[in-house]
Amino acid sequence: MVMRRIVIVLAVMALGGVLAGCWEARQAGHPRSGTSPAINTNGGGDADGDRQTDETHEYGERILTVALRTQAASIDVDVGDGPVRVRERIRHSGDPPPTSRTVDGTTLRLENHGCGAATDDRVCEVAYQLRLPRDTALEVDSGAGSVTVRGLHGDLRVNTGAGRVHAVDLGSRNVSVTAHAGAVKLGFDRPPTLAEVRTEVGAIDVRVPGNTSYAVDARTRVGTARVAASHSPGADNRIVLRSNAGTVSVDST
Repeated sequence: MVMRRIVIVLAVMALGGVLAGCWEARQAGHPRSGTSPAINTNGGGDADGDRQTDETHEYGERILTVALRTQAASIDVDVGDGPVRVRERIRHSGDPPPTSRTVDGTTLRLENHGCGAATDDRVCEVAYQLRLPRDTALEVDSGAGSVTVRGLHGDLRVNTGAGRVHAVDLGSRNVSVTAHAGAVKLGFDRPPTLAEVRTEVGAIDVRVPGNTSYAVDARTRVGTARVAASHSPGADNRIVLRSNAGTVSVDST
């Protein structure tokens, strides 16, 4: 039964890899009244006749949370001073994916509903590059595509169907990652209050500061679980790791 589940999930991961290689995602749309307009816009085509857009938007409002919802996209997040900045790049051969960017109170919402049915000769690629103040909370719901985060101190939640999740230099107190097919790697600069990671198929690698004890619960059904960080069942800082198939490890730095 376990092996049958692994075969099924691997098939899903292969399909997700095709989707991620065609990393669709959100874009277009226009900022809501009160947001800054695009500060840089480029469009045109390439030698293959595909159409491309490259837009950068800044948001001067008080943004506490950025929420991304996409069918497939490459997502890259850095921290920096200044307002929230969103760069969206799209390359497509058919109709552009319908997308939106809206500010709802203190939350910036980015959404994309995909490019429709894929064909061998159809191109649909989307990439997001975000620059956020380091204490911004980030929520990502993605069908497929890699997620990379550097230096974030706000809470982090990622749910992806297929794709690698790599977050380093984290100061986030609360981190939750669910990856149905894909490896997850987290590196913390300060101890998390709760780090919870779940995968169907994919290795989990968590690295935490070594000057703190952690209540670690690390399990995998197929693979090995290794805990090399200081472990104390009653510790205030908790790490919960679950994988159906994949190596699970916790190390201290």
